[in-house]
Amino acid sequence: MKKIPIYLSVFLLAVSMAFAASISRELPSRADPNSELTVNLRISGADPSGVIALEETLPAGITVKDWTVTGAKEAKAEIQTRTKEGRFGWTFTPTSSSASVEYKITLGASDVTFGSLVYFDKAGQGKVDARTLRVAPITCGDGVCEGSENSDNCAGDCPKPAAPAPAPEVKAPEVPEPTKGSGALVALVVVIVIIAGALGYWYTKKGKQ
Repeated sequence: MKKIPIYLSVFLLAVSMAFAASISRELPSRADPNSELTVNLRISGADPSGVIALEETLPAGITVKDWTVTGAKEAKAEIQTRTKEGRFGWTFTPTSSSASVEYKITLGASDVTFGSLVYFDKAGQGKVDARTLRVAPITCGDGVCEGSENSDNCAGDCPKPAAPAPAPEVKAPEVPEPTKGSGALVALVVVIVIIAGALGYWYTKKGKQ
């Protein structure tokens, strides 16, 4: 059997990684105790020609109550699911390069940690790292603007944005007022010019006589 050159193997591996799907887990920064939480798993770069499998590691003692897959060729009843040792998985065929899985859980009174979220498709595999979700009441004054808090009911956590600075006032250019006595000076200059002209004319005429 002919071996594949090492450089070709590296190239094929790089191509498969470039076209492999990616996934993200969307969670709030915190949640109220004993509340229902919706988790969204968003997929991008999926290959519609094959199936994709996700497997979520749930927090200890937490089970999936309900789930919905958006962007699957199969109906919900036809999507394969599996549950094993605190993990819940889905396998389906995406209709396009993007799809999402949304599931609901009920929280207790303590912080919960979601383990690794892994995915597989024919182009490769990947994972999302573990993440801890803080479970505590949303209270005004903790410095975090979240939940139903807004600038009206909790200005300390959600300060109102600063008002825009007023536009600078545009003033008309100032026209300097005429200096007192300038009119009389101009008149005097005119009189002197007229007298000088008259005297010049008189001397000129006298010289011709």
